[in-house]
Amino acid sequence: MLFHSSYATGESYSLTKKNILVINSYNKGLKWTDDIVLGIESVLQDKANIYVEYMDTKRIYDDEYYNKLKELFSYKFKNYSFDAIITSDVNALVFMTEQGAEIFPDTPLVFCGVNDVEIPETLLPNTTGVIETIDIKRNIDLALSFHNKAKNIFVISDSNETGKNNRAEAGALSLQYKDITFQYATDFSMDEIIEKVSKMGEETIILALSYVKDSQGNIFSFQDVAKLVSSNTKAPFYGTWDFYIESGTIGGYVASGFYQGEKAGELTSRILEGENPESIPIIEKSPNKYIFDYEKLREFDIKESSIPKDSIIVNRPPSFYEENKLIVNLTASFLLFLIIIIIVLLLNISKRKAIEKDLIIRTNEVRDLNINLENRIEERTLELRQSNDKLKETLDLLKETQRYLIEREKISALGDLVGGVAHEINTPIGIALTGVTYLVENTKDIIEKLNNNILKKAELEKYLSSSTDTNNIIQSNINRASKVIRSFKQIAIDQSTGDLQTINLKKYFEDVVLSLHPELKKTRISLEIKGSNDIEITTYPGDIAHILTNLIINTISHGYEEYEEGKIIITIDKTSKEATIHYKDFGKGIKNKNLNKIFEPFFTTARGKGGTGLGLNIVYNLVTQRLKGTIICESVEGKYTEFILTIPLEKNTIKPDTDNL
Repeated sequence: MLFHSSYATGESYSLTKKNILVINSYNKGLKWTDDIVLGIESVLQDKANIYVEYMDTKRIYDDEYYNKLKELFSYKFKNYSFDAIITSDVNALVFMTEQGAEIFPDTPLVFCGVNDVEIPETLLPNTTGVIETIDIKRNIDLALSFHNKAKNIFVISDSNETGKNNRAEAGALSLQYKDITFQYATDFSMDEIIEKVSKMGEETIILALSYVKDSQGNIFSFQDVAKLVSSNTKAPFYGTWDFYIESGTIGGYVASGFYQGEKAGELTSRILEGENPESIPIIEKSPNKYIFDYEKLREFDIKESSIPKDSIIVNRPPSFYEENKLIVNLTASFLLFLIIIIIVLLLNISKRKAIEKDLIIRTNEVRDLNINLENRIEERTLELRQSNDKLKETLDLLKETQRYLIEREKISALGDLVGGVAHEINTPIGIALTGVTYLVENTKDIIEKLNNNILKKAELEKYLSSSTDTNNIIQSNINRASKVIRSFKQIAIDQSTGDLQTINLKKYFEDVVLSLHPELKKTRISLEIKGSNDIEITTYPGDIAHILTNLIINTISHGYEEYEEGKIIITIDKTSKEATIHYKDFGKGIKNKNLNKIFEPFFTTARGKGGTGLGLNIVYNLVTQRLKGTIICESVEGKYTEFILTIPLEKNTIKPDTDNL
């Protein structure tokens, strides 16, 4: 029976120290296991006597061997009392879960090196630990960021339980990479893998997961796998565990035996200091690290500036400073001492000169102030009077500029409407023109055959049938263009004349929305108008159109990200005296700090994108001054924005008030 153990001896042994037993699933000499032990010792070596056992289950692990281990542990440690036990990897944890209560009763247990799938459903009391996971997606994204020409990913994973789980996870992730082809080496022998990777170049990324046994049953160490693959390929090679590094892989975001052991040691240290193990939660975030091989980074021309900032780089050649640290430090210290002395002397000289210069300046200033005080008071009074006159002129100019900008905003909105409608009717007019051309050509052909007495009945019937279909298409598209033109004509007249009219509010809203179809169809925003069909109002239709247009354009520009799916709902209602309009979108909303500023002139959060800050200010003035109504805005950031407008139904309450526009 193969079984290994080791114990802390010599100066590290002390009767006053705590006793810790480390049970490893695998054998001594396996880099992963050795690194876990090193990580544990880095934390606990000065705090406890550490006993280390190796179960060697990669070579043998059957029921008979399992029972032999139980008998050996029971006999070997019958006179020992441990303050805590640490297990590495799944076999040791399963062994302790099933037999630990009998062999080591009431002993706290800390596990590491076990993924969440492998953890037994029922753990012993007083158990805590750290989960080991690999982040396949992060490694794939990392590799693709370095090798943007790669089109394939070759995944190396064996067919044991861990390998199958990793293979399944990689398969699920592959669906997220539409332009990348995934290949898997699960059922290949090592010779077949070497043959395949030897033909690969930089267009393929090799990713090693867990691989210790090939399809023919041959056992390999992780380092052997990395060396065999890297020595037979020119493709970039990444791994998900740190034991692949320094054996041929570039590196990656890797699970590390050392950091697993270090974290387990920290949990054990808390138990030794008196914490109850059951109150210490299991650490579910694996302490993985970005680790890279310096030589491999250079081989594939990967700049250190492009790797994550907290990365660890191994095999880096020592710098000049590292080779001559003592000499450099002594020289730098001496130079620093000299520089400090020189700086102190220069500062003292400079300070004295500054004080003398300042004293001369202040003396002259006091003398000049006494001489010119009266003149300066008179000059200041004159400056204040002139500033006041300029301020009045500026205020008048601002008012005039505001009126000009608002009028220009109205004209710009009408211009955008013209451009959009022209674009909207191009398609139906073009289709109708094509249909007419088709009819002319066919008719000309039929007439020619008729004149030559060669027209057949079947050709005439086909002509009549196709002519009917073409006429229907022409009529449908002409009607479509006519509808758009009528809607645009009415909206344009309303915005230019400014006369009071009685309108059906819902029908008029639908016409305005139709005129904005060219803008809406560029987005993924749907628009729904709700409310009664019989709400009529005597008002200025052009102002109603301008208000609705500005609100919709505001939603398109600010309410949603480009191409984001969204929705606008307009709800119309009325009482005996007024109509109420609820305009609501479900986009990004408005920050609370900006909510009280949105109706202010020139306030915009998108000035760099062409925003003028006049759209909602015009809406506010049209509603409150021109239509004698009210408007308020409610918004929850990230959920919705709603404008609530009330407009009087009777015309005698609405009076022209252009001075405020």
